[in-house]
Amino acid sequence: EFNASGVSTTGVKPKWIFTTGAAITSSPVVVNNVLYIVSDDKKIYALNANSGALIWSYTTGDVVRSSATITGDSLFIGSNDGYLYCLKTTDGSLVWKKKIYTSGSVKACPTVAYNTVFATWHGMFETTNTVGLDIKTGNEKWRYRRARANEGAISADATRLFFPSSDNVVEGAHIATEQTAFYRTGDHNKGSMTILDENTVLYAKETAIQAITKTGGLVWTTNVGIGADQDLSPLTTPAVGTANIAGIPTKMIYWGTLKNSIMALKADGSQLWHRKDFTAPFNSAPVISQNVVYVGNDDNKMYALNAEDGSTIWSYTTGGVIQTSPWVENGVVYLSSSDGKVYAMQSDTVSAINNLNDQLIKISPNPTTEKLFIKSNQKIDYVRIISSSGQVVDLMEESGFQQVPVNQLSNGVYTIEMYSKKTKIANAIFVKK
Repeated sequence: EFNASGVSTTGVKPKWIFTTGAAITSSPVVVNNVLYIVSDDKKIYALNANSGALIWSYTTGDVVRSSATITGDSLFIGSNDGYLYCLKTTDGSLVWKKKIYTSGSVKACPTVAYNTVFATWHGMFETTNTVGLDIKTGNEKWRYRRARANEGAISADATRLFFPSSDNVVEGAHIATEQTAFYRTGDHNKGSMTILDENTVLYAKETAIQAITKTGGLVWTTNVGIGADQDLSPLTTPAVGTANIAGIPTKMIYWGTLKNSIMALKADGSQLWHRKDFTAPFNSAPVISQNVVYVGNDDNKMYALNAEDGSTIWSYTTGGVIQTSPWVENGVVYLSSSDGKVYAMQSDTVSAINNLNDQLIKISPNPTTEKLFIKSNQKIDYVRIISSSGQVVDLMEESGFQQVPVNQLSNGVYTIEMYSKKTKIANAIFVKK
């Protein structure tokens, strides 16, 4: 899961919209209440995540398609001008920039591990490699020489890097030795590999999703099953997260396909559901938060889907295709579109949640196992508890609520609505464990 809380109700509308100077084909990143986004106008923007106000911007030498990676007070970003940049997050000033190849561009999001920033220079006519640079100086300290032209972001565990390349190869490399951990050919993928567990990684292979061991052995394959298999060069990355399925926290995989569908799989590759009624392909990697799957589509819409059954909770139409992943944090869904805009989406429910502090209403503990304690400056006389699927599972009426028993609930994510004198004054999301 990316974040702790998401927008899971209807009535969603933009909290703010920020317009850049060109199309956006990278995903937003939010750290310490600052949103970082890049654009084809060659700029990197830092925005106030609450208001959308510009904090700073930095101009590179060409369009920027790489999402930002933040470590401490450093921001790492790649550009089509062939440079990997390190900027200060505080003011956007340049710390260093490095160009490894004369014709290669940095399209994928950099990865930071062991005080090293790993990136791949994508060169159409030049042999390029995955390179690791010192995060402080930009000096080269690592290089994997076997791979060429990787377009997907690098994934990392404690000892290895995982990445696909556009030469129909997916690979693993040992960080300590710069040597190959595995090498699989015939697997065309321009997305990123997702770590499923301590032994397994995932990747989208044309019209199938595959799980392999971290030494390259095949674990399972699940096909999309729509039409003939084609060399679709999928850009999407499978998302892994925990969802509440039939009241049980379950590790799940969600994948949007180029066959106009989205799949929900369990960790063993078995299918939970598969929605095939979309009119355009998915080039966006999903994000899972609070039993909601957020995913963009080439029909210009951002969708919020019920993680348990795939039904649409809400959708929002932008002015361009959405081939980027959203970022979900503190009840806000941040998304970018090829219309050149960044949207901060918020619902009426989330507005009420944010009013908790204003009204001095607090619930604790969260997560909880037995009871929720309510501290309020108003007299609460009625509460409703609603499941993540929207079903009212409990109603309670009492003069001056101070605690609410929840031990009877199944494990999962719920919303509690609090009323005073028959008027709803606040909502809050809680987790029953």
